[in-house]
Amino acid sequence: MRRLTLKQALVVFGFCQAGSILAFWVLSHLGPKLTVLVAALALENLSYGMGGAAFATLLMCLCDKRFTATQYALLTSVMAVARGYLAAPSGWVVNRLGWSGYFLVCAAAALPGLLLLLRYDRWGVEDDAPTAAG
Repeated sequence: MRRLTLKQALVVFGFCQAGSILAFWVLSHLGPKLTVLVAALALENLSYGMGGAAFATLLMCLCDKRFTATQYALLTSVMAVARGYLAAPSGWVVNRLGWSGYFLVCAAAALPGLLLLLRYDRWGVEDDAPTAAG
């Protein structure tokens, strides 16, 4: 991870997170297979851990050192509010599309954010800033 810039880490690990959702899509087509479930869970935990570390690094780099605690708390709370409001209709989506369709929608929902990452070169963070690994 020390070889990746913050932008590279966010893009690579973001695609890994979207890919881990597709592992559950595969599981929804194969039926109850313990080995596939374990692999999907392992991939999900690994990719979300790496993506979460890169995202936390981005948030820390965006904070002004004078107001770090307040800004970091506000940024993470905005993330939590969005997650809370988007989780509520997920049951409706599953009822409407089934688990297979739900997992495809979830993976596709990651694409706009990933495409935005590709669009921007700078976010007020120097290129020499710490990478996702520190």
